[in-house]
Amino acid sequence: MRAAIPSILIIDDEQAFLNSLKYLFEKKGFKVFTACNSFSALNLLSKEHIDVILMDLKLNNENGLELSKKIMLKNSDIPIIVITAYGSFEDAVNSIKSGIFDFISKPFDINDLILKINKALHYLSCKQKNTNSLDEIYMYKKDIQDKLCIATQYNLPLLLTGETGVGKTFLAKYVHKMSNRKDYNFVHIEASTIPDGLFEAELFGFKKGAFTGAIYEKAGMIELAHNGTLFIDEIECLPGNMQAKLLDVLENRRMRRIGDIQEKIVDFRLITATNIDRDQLKERIRKDLFYRINVIHIHLPPLRELKDMIVPLSYKFMEEAKKEFSKDIPCYISDDVMEVLLNHDYPGNIRELKNIIFYSVAKSERVYLTLMDLPDYIRNNEVKTDNLGFKKLKEFNKYYILKTLERFNYNITKTAKELGISRQTIYRIINGK
Repeated sequence: MRAAIPSILIIDDEQAFLNSLKYLFEKKGFKVFTACNSFSALNLLSKEHIDVILMDLKLNNENGLELSKKIMLKNSDIPIIVITAYGSFEDAVNSIKSGIFDFISKPFDINDLILKINKALHYLSCKQKNTNSLDEIYMYKKDIQDKLCIATQYNLPLLLTGETGVGKTFLAKYVHKMSNRKDYNFVHIEASTIPDGLFEAELFGFKKGAFTGAIYEKAGMIELAHNGTLFIDEIECLPGNMQAKLLDVLENRRMRRIGDIQEKIVDFRLITATNIDRDQLKERIRKDLFYRINVIHIHLPPLRELKDMIVPLSYKFMEEAKKEFSKDIPCYISDDVMEVLLNHDYPGNIRELKNIIFYSVAKSERVYLTLMDLPDYIRNNEVKTDNLGFKKLKEFNKYYILKTLERFNYNITKTAKELGISRQTIYRIINGK
C-alpha cells in the first residue's frame, strides 16, 4: 500500500521551476523529491518510495520519453505525467503511445495539474486493489476521494447524503466493490418502498408458519448481507421499532428470524443514504442510531455545482448506451450539444444526464450527437456563456481525440472518419486552437 502522505518526483532541468513546484506541492501536503537529470531521477527512484512522477519531456540534451521508458521498465506501476510544449501534437501523441499516464501542456493552471495528480493517485490505489474500475470516481473532488479511500479500506458505517440522482447508489456499490467484502452480497433496501407492516419480515425473514401466510421459510435482507454490504436507502423512512431492532443487530451482531428461537450471527458492512440534510436526518431518526451510522459521512453535491464532471460523464454514458443498444455510433459529441449540456441545471442530477445521453444515442443516426438528437425540453433551453465549460470541453475533446488516435494506431485519416470530423479539425483541436 502507498504511504499516507503521497510522494511526487518532479524531473525538470530548470531549477527555478523545480523549486516553485516543490514549494506549491509541499503546501498542498505532498512529499516532494526533485531531479534535474535522468541520473538523479533514477538514483532517487532506487532509494525512495515514489507515488507519482511529473516530468518535462525536454531535459537539456536528454530525451524525456527515453527516460520514461527506463523508469517504466523498473517501476511499471508508477503513473507518469509529462509536461509538453504548448500545442505540441507530436509530443502528446508520442506520450500516450509510450504508456504515459497523462500529459499537461505549458502554460498550465496549477489546479489542473493537481487534479491530474490526484487522478493518478486514485488510479494507483485502485490498481493496488486489482480493480478494473480505475476511472469511475476520478471526477469527484479530493475531499470525497480521501473519504472514499478510508471507506474502502475499513469496514466503518458510511452515510451518504445528497439530492435525488447525485449517485448515492452508484457510490455505495463502488465502495462495496472496492472493499474486502466484494465477493459477497450487496443487498439494497429502498426503505421508502416497503409498507410498514412488512418491514420486519423483509429485514429479518421468517420461519415457515410464523404467521398467517408464511407458507415457506425466507431469509431476510440482513441475513443475506452476511459477510457483504447492507445498503439502506432513505434510512429516514425506517419505522421507529425497526430502527431499534437494527441498532440491536449493529451492536450485538446477532439476529433472529420471525418465529425462530435460534439466533444467527451476522457480520456486514452498513451503508445508509438519504436525500435530506444530515441535520434533518438527526431529527428524523433515533439519536443513538444516527451516531451509529454517521461514522464516515460523504455529501455528494448536485451536478449543477460540478460542471467539470459533465463532459467526461457524457462520454462515459454515451459508451454505455452504445453498448446497451448495440450501436457503433455516435462516437463524438458536437460542440453545440456539449454547450447545451454544460449550461443545463440538472434538477435530476447525474441520473438526468444519463437519461438525456441514452435518449440521444438511441435517436442518433450520425457519428456525432447533434442538437436534434437531444430531448425537446433541454434543446429548447437558453444557452448561456460559460468560459469554464468551454475550457473543459476543449480539454476533453483533445483527450478523446488522442485516445481515438491511439485506437487507430495514430492514423489520422481513419480517426477523422471514425469521429466524423475533418483532418483539419483534428489538428485544430489538438493544437488548442
